[in-house]
Amino acid sequence: MDAQVTLDLEHGFTDAKGATHQKLVFGRRLTGGDLIRADQKLESFSKISFECAIFASALVEFGTLRRDEMRHALLSLNDLERADVEAAYERFLSQSNDGVEGRAVSDDTVRLAFGIRRDGVVYNTVTFGRLLVGYDELEADVQRLTGVERNCFLIGRQIVKIASADGAHVVEGELALEVFEDLDADDLPALREAADNWYESARAAHLQGRVAQESGQTTELAGPVN
Repeated sequence: MDAQVTLDLEHGFTDAKGATHQKLVFGRRLTGGDLIRADQKLESFSKISFECAIFASALVEFGTLRRDEMRHALLSLNDLERADVEAAYERFLSQSNDGVEGRAVSDDTVRLAFGIRRDGVVYNTVTFGRLLVGYDELEADVQRLTGVERNCFLIGRQIVKIASADGAHVVEGELALEVFEDLDADDLPALREAADNWYESARAAHLQGRVAQESGQTTELAGPVN
């Protein structure tokens, strides 16, 4: 996980003091907390602003700029150099994930690429099994959760169990929102997809049950066949 990707820009960013910053180094994988904070920024409705906030969070170096100056510098780059930055970021993600990807195990279970770290144990197997109720949505409204943060909260409410890869360690119950703060950002799409798969499988079973029930009621109304 010590992978770094370096990019030297042709023009780069020139600050107010006339110093030009051309060297970028990606070396920090993003967490759920980074995505939540980027999404909460005033300009997060702007795709380019959100992307630059994400790139800035993954940088460990942009010339001699402070971290809080990096997003502004990225937004100041021309289109061609910003495309170079995006390509370098994608290379960093590819090189720093150890070649591991999240994958579905079943309709209700997903194996995460990085997992949830708790007391020295990595829990990378997550099982869904609880449908959301109105009070879950209400609680999200009361807490004024929106965007990525709201998604994480509702995903956590649908989880019923996490386990280590070997099954030796198991923790039952929902995941609190705080757990997503340190979760690798690449695990969030896998969880979102798993939550959707779980919902669709539960919905299919529900509809099948309704059809069977209605079919039974129709047979009862029609009476016995002579």
